[in-house]
Amino acid sequence: FTAPIAGLYMFGFWGLSYPHAGHANIISYHKNGGIIGNAIQFTGDTAGHMKASGSIILELTATNTVDLRYFQNTSSSAEAYSTQWNMYGYLIG
Repeated sequence: FTAPIAGLYMFGFWGLSYPHAGHANIISYHKNGGIIGNAIQFTGDTAGHMKASGSIILELTATNTVDLRYFQNTSSSAEAYSTQWNMYGYLIG
């Protein structure tokens, strides 16, 4: 996301992840390429889906970028199902 104007923006996400293989899954927001706020970390077994959710309010200037990154702490990759994953972001003031 690239902010079109300066202001306060709210971002959020929720959805299912799989596979997670018992390793730590980490989700974090990044502003202009650097982590901002607290990362969300969760684990689970290899046989099921895990629900993840979070939100953040950020003050941005025009052209600031925000992205959400999701990865595992191992060499294997984590996956967010595109059909079961929702994200939003909007200007609140």
